[in-house]
Amino acid sequence: ILIQHVDTKASQSALAGAEGTGEIIGYRGVPTLASWGPLSIAGVKWALIAKIDELIKQLEEDWAKALVNRDQATIDRIAAPDWILTDSTGTLQTKAQADADLKSGDLKIESFKINELKVRMYGDTAIVHGLETEKSKYKSDNLSGQYRFTDVFVKRDGRWQSVATHFSRVQE
Repeated sequence: ILIQHVDTKASQSALAGAEGTGEIIGYRGVPTLASWGPLSIAGVKWALIAKIDELIKQLEEDWAKALVNRDQATIDRIAAPDWILTDSTGTLQTKAQADADLKSGDLKIESFKINELKVRMYGDTAIVHGLETEKSKYKSDNLSGQYRFTDVFVKRDGRWQSVATHFSRVQE
């Protein structure tokens, strides 16, 4: 970092004072979805460029921490009001229902670790596949274990939010 020469549409645009989001050819010559903008520190012009897949991965990590900490503001920032969960039994749960379970204490998540994240981008939609290991209870039922999950994120009004989640327990 700081040694790698980067001359992309995003870096040129940001250094010219513009912000944007789009598919670019990254510094390694590979197409990537990125957001960019100008940054000035002590009179020095910088270009701030973020790969969208890294942003989505960070949202997943923030969401996991928010579930453990019962941080409703972060959950609301990441999960859209119309978010819906499909669990491994095929049961559907709305965001309002999931929020109520967490708030009431019916759902208690002690730990929630994410691994093997893979993000695929399709314009303003991101599909995330991953493996999570959790220690949790729903009322008196122990839900602890590993789960494969798929999250669907969409970009609305300039921000990314999850609109759907599906998970299945990994059989031991």
